[in-house]
Parts: sequence; C-alpha cells; structure tokens
Amino acid sequence: MYPRPNQEFTTEQAFKLDLTDDPFLRFYCAEYDTTAVVQTSHVTDEQLLAVPGFAGLKWTYQYTTREDIPLFLAVDASEVLKCVDVAPPSPASYYEEPWVTPKGLPREQYVFDLNTPLSD
Repeated sequence: MYPRPNQEFTTEQAFKLDLTDDPFLRFYCAEYDTTAVVQTSHVTDEQLLAVPGFAGLKWTYQYTTREDIPLFLAVDASEVLKCVDVAPPSPASYYEEPWVTPKGLPREQYVFDLNTPLSD
C-alpha cells in the first residue's frame, strides 16, 4: 500500500508501507522555530519502535520528493518531544536545524573539519 497525501499513520504503520525509502519523520520544533527531522538512519526499525511511545506517534504523509524520500509530518509535535532528545545544532554542523534523535539512541552530528581544505 502506498500512502495518499494527508493520510494519517502511526509510526508502526508508516514503517510497514511500501515506500521508496524510509519515512522521513519531521515535526515543528517550537523551541527553535523550525521543522526538525528525527535522525533514524543509525537505528533499526525495531529499535526505533521500541522507544516508549514512538510506535504510536501519528504522522501525516505529505508527499515523496524527487529523490524518492517520503515526507511525513507529526500530527502532534508535543507527543514527538516525549520520545526524542533535541540538541542545538553544532556550530560546525552541516545542518542549521536542531539535532533530534530517538530517546536513548544518540548519534553524533556530522561536522565540518574547519582545518581541512575542501578537495576537488
């Protein structure tokens, strides 16, 4: 089953959909006044769904990008915040958004090495 825009799914349901890539889980993070992404590439689906409350979070399917990334937006950001850890972006980070990981499953931010010149 492939989702339709504005269709709502729990995290567990979204991970069972026939998607082109893993769900890209986003939510509005009021603390930073921006949309943040839950970093999930470092964990298995089973690990993610085992985080208390995460499997039942509700997401709205938005669309799939040209790069085949299926975008989902949280129905209730306050519920997502109960299941994730939010950190400010590192000053040398690739990202300007807050760094969000599932509770108990940290991952280091990618950072630039400002002392190494870019290669061709």
